[in-house]
Amino acid sequence: MESCSIVELTGPHVVFARCLALLGSPLESNRGIHVLGFLKNYASILNSHLKPAWDQRLAVLVTHLEVTTDSWRGEVWEDLVLEFLSVTLTELADEKWSRQLGDSLTCQVPLYVDHPLEKAMLYKCLSVVIVHSTDKEFVHQQLEVLVGALKQASPQESKVSRFNVSTPCLGLLISISCPQILCPQGVARALGLCAREHLHPLLARLERLAAEELARKSSRLLGFMKDSRHELELERLKTSLLLCYGEVALEAPGTQLLPRLEHGPAAWVLAQLRGAKAPRTKEAALETLGNIAESFHPNRNSLHIPLQGRSEVLATVLDQFQAQCADLHSTVLEVVTALVRLPPPLTSEERVVVLKTCFTQVYQGMGGREDVLSSLGSLVRQILLDSVSPATLDEMFTLLEPWLVSGDAHQREAAVTTLSMVLRCYLDNLQLGYESPSKFTQTGLLLGRLVPRCTDPCLPVRPRAVECVCLVLQLASRYEGHLADHDNDTTGALENIQQQIVTEDPSSLFKVTGELARIICGKLPHFQLMHFSESLQEGLLDPETTSSSGASVVLNILLKAKGGELYHQVHDILAGLLQQLAHIHCPQTRTGTIRAVLALAGHHPKAVVSALLHRPLPFNLAVTECWEGLAQDPELCADIIDQFLRLVTTTPPYEEEGKGNSETKIASLQPLAAISAMREMFRISGTMRELAIGRFADLFSCFLVSVGGYVGVSPPIYTPQQPSTGGSKFAFFPNRGAYKLNPARVAREAFEAFLQCAGCESIAGALSRCDHIEAGDSLASFVDMVPGITRAVCASIPHALPKLITALSQHATSTYESRRVAVVAFYSELVKLKLNGQGVLLESVINNLLNCPGDPSSEVRRLCLGGLAAVASLDPEQRARYSGPVVSALVQGLDDQGRIPLAAILGFSYMLPAMDLEHVRSVQTSVALRIKPYFQREDVVMRAAAIRMFGDLAKFGGSNSTSAFIEQVQGNFVSLLLHLSDCDDQVVKACKYSLRQTSPLLRAARVNAMVQDHLIDGANLHYTDFMADLAKVVAEELVELVPGFVIGALTHIKSPWPALRGNAATFAGSLCGHLASSDDINSSVQLDTVCARLVLLLRDEDASVRAKTARAMSSIFVI
Repeated sequence: MESCSIVELTGPHVVFARCLALLGSPLESNRGIHVLGFLKNYASILNSHLKPAWDQRLAVLVTHLEVTTDSWRGEVWEDLVLEFLSVTLTELADEKWSRQLGDSLTCQVPLYVDHPLEKAMLYKCLSVVIVHSTDKEFVHQQLEVLVGALKQASPQESKVSRFNVSTPCLGLLISISCPQILCPQGVARALGLCAREHLHPLLARLERLAAEELARKSSRLLGFMKDSRHELELERLKTSLLLCYGEVALEAPGTQLLPRLEHGPAAWVLAQLRGAKAPRTKEAALETLGNIAESFHPNRNSLHIPLQGRSEVLATVLDQFQAQCADLHSTVLEVVTALVRLPPPLTSEERVVVLKTCFTQVYQGMGGREDVLSSLGSLVRQILLDSVSPATLDEMFTLLEPWLVSGDAHQREAAVTTLSMVLRCYLDNLQLGYESPSKFTQTGLLLGRLVPRCTDPCLPVRPRAVECVCLVLQLASRYEGHLADHDNDTTGALENIQQQIVTEDPSSLFKVTGELARIICGKLPHFQLMHFSESLQEGLLDPETTSSSGASVVLNILLKAKGGELYHQVHDILAGLLQQLAHIHCPQTRTGTIRAVLALAGHHPKAVVSALLHRPLPFNLAVTECWEGLAQDPELCADIIDQFLRLVTTTPPYEEEGKGNSETKIASLQPLAAISAMREMFRISGTMRELAIGRFADLFSCFLVSVGGYVGVSPPIYTPQQPSTGGSKFAFFPNRGAYKLNPARVAREAFEAFLQCAGCESIAGALSRCDHIEAGDSLASFVDMVPGITRAVCASIPHALPKLITALSQHATSTYESRRVAVVAFYSELVKLKLNGQGVLLESVINNLLNCPGDPSSEVRRLCLGGLAAVASLDPEQRARYSGPVVSALVQGLDDQGRIPLAAILGFSYMLPAMDLEHVRSVQTSVALRIKPYFQREDVVMRAAAIRMFGDLAKFGGSNSTSAFIEQVQGNFVSLLLHLSDCDDQVVKACKYSLRQTSPLLRAARVNAMVQDHLIDGANLHYTDFMADLAKVVAEELVELVPGFVIGALTHIKSPWPALRGNAATFAGSLCGHLASSDDINSSVQLDTVCARLVLLLRDEDASVRAKTARAMSSIFVI
């Protein structure tokens, strides 16, 4: 070398020092082989005792150079060279020679200013010489050399005169004054080696260096500007000192170092880490803390001295994640791992803090660095090794779980990779003993969380996830007592899946996912099925659509294969699926989840249907889709419809609450839920059409009675009983969503959906035109709807009537009025339509109606009479067969209450034309007596119908009516005349009609002629003049009946209608006036009584009545 001219080469130790320096870079120009060859021959010159030892050691060095050139590791080579030097010094055992070699090494340093490897080797060799020396002066001198080099490794903190001759070697002075930057690691390593034998003086010198150099204040320009160069120099010196302490921790004997390490160097290093600004300083401090932690490891800590402040150190190291320097992450993890290795093991709380911090910082700032992920793997393995237990595994998985579903693909990949490391470590280090659990309880949970990652959109995630699945199954097998390799077939199958699952073809992915699901189902123990199902349900909400879809595929296969074993968990599974469906937005995942419900229902249809029926009304979208999904399975939906029919038929449609006017009907939840479910199912016309047609009669009758049953019924809202002290206005009300539900509308929509599904559009159209029933609060609106539906049924599907009548007959004796009303209304309309000429069926319907007059429901009795009256339109044979029972029922109806007498009257008016004469005459009198009270009813329709029917009795009874009926005609004659002034036109017309029909039976030609001529329907009647003229004719022609007529008129003076009261007085006065000329008037008519009655009317509140009464009294005496 050119620089050799500045140094005089004398003595063998100088040559040996030069050779050691050249071995610092043995591969340069292949110099190492040549130097070693030279040394082999030079051994005998140096010392005859060295040759045997050198031959052995040099051979090792030569071999290392020849073998490891391609995979060169400098630290290994360095150790071999230093060991060679150490053996040499031991063989020579000459303190003087060692000192000479040390001085020679020091003097060689200036030769390698631009060759850091050679210089570093010189320093390390010098440290070996120091270790073998016992001369304190020499040790002190050479430590100063190394410390000076340590300061030189950073930019010079001060200018040193190159002419200073106080040092033992001029070359060293030249080195110190050179401004070049040396690598501090080599010097730190050299000082660390010195700590093997001279720890205490070394630590004292390093502490003095820190106190002297790091505490110096920087100069300031103009007194206020910082010297940034000085600050940089201090930071670099601090870094060098940190590295030095790290090497000392690695090399110093534990018995000497550990007692003073924690409260001395360790505390200083920790303080430097907290205050460090430069990343390199932080890294050096972290590396040193890692070395300190290694020195406390039991392998080196024979005194078992614990690191008391480990928690503090660990917290400080973890805080370095916040330094916004990702390059430090790997170092931080390595230091944390070293700290975790120390006894005692971390507590559960400490483990959670460490893992959570590391996972968060690494995954958020990893940036795809494999070295960081590898360091994290080492940490989690170390933590797991401290406690290989399910609890530790559960902690780790719980902390990894959020990252498994992260929206960042790199984070998911890293989390799955970490989990595979954890599972592999757990499996490899699992030691099962007598008291170990026999089951791995986390199997289902882990597998359920891993399945979505097996179909992750990030392809590298998938094989890792499948690997984790394989490891979990192997763990479960080990806990069950099997050997490690007992099921190589399953492992091989999963390895194949691991390769095949990396595909972007959806069909291939679906196939491979199915194979994976079948393997899992085959290996999963029974007690883990529910855990696996619940975990898979969580996967349905995975943010990645392919992952959530994959979870639905596996869940579907699980429930198909193992659903039969989950009977007792049906409600829980279904509740979970419905809850997830409310939040699933991926169409494929929703479809897969619905198929899972269908698969579960295939094993337990009743349980699934029952669970769905218990969902709150109105059904949400998730429940609705479940019903639609069930409707797509023909066999399953047939069983479900049977179940619904039984439920609706046998369960009370409503419950009554309250009494009297406050009585409220509350719909029962289950039947209404069944109706709602059928509404959704029958909207799927494809698969349900055949069922709707095949079960038409049963379903039609069910819906018909349901529509009637829910008219005026409130929705099923249950309010909890409040305590007597009062309830809160914020009380919880179950099923609150049903508040706006209209049960009648639900039933009508279900009925309409069924009819549309069955292809009965005309019937559905008739039903849709009757949507007003939803607003009704009584059965009247429903009864008005039935005729239109019945006519549509007879017109469009007459062939279905036999089964339909049979199906309805089971409801004819129901305990619920609404159902009986529906049946009777339908039957009545069938009779009116003559049942399309189906005589046998018609007779069955009539017989059923004949059983209804005794029904407790007034509405049933009323409808029944309307249907029975239609017998009049049947053929003569049927009419003759049923006229007797029908008339008896009508007569019975006349004595009933409410609207029933009106129905009976109208029915009689319809029946009379069809009855033979003798039959009419046989009931004339009794019917006339029964309808007479209705002449005075305030109900206009009832009054008009009763009056008209009286005329019909006379008309169809013929001129030879019985004397008893003629007496009824005579008794009602005046009443009919007075009602000619009724306020209602219909009543007036009815009176005209009845008078025309009954007047011939009075046997008075002039009276009859006058009635027939003046009482014309379309003509205006001058009532006052007509009554005056008629009174005169009656007095002349029906003298014997006049007293009865007068009495009949007087009975109306209490009529509620003023016109009738006044006209009654007028007519009575006219009759008495025309009889006044007769000598025996007082014998036939009691004038005192008449006048007394009229006097009472003079006090009537109506002025017109008083006026008419006054004129009537005058008529008695004036006419």
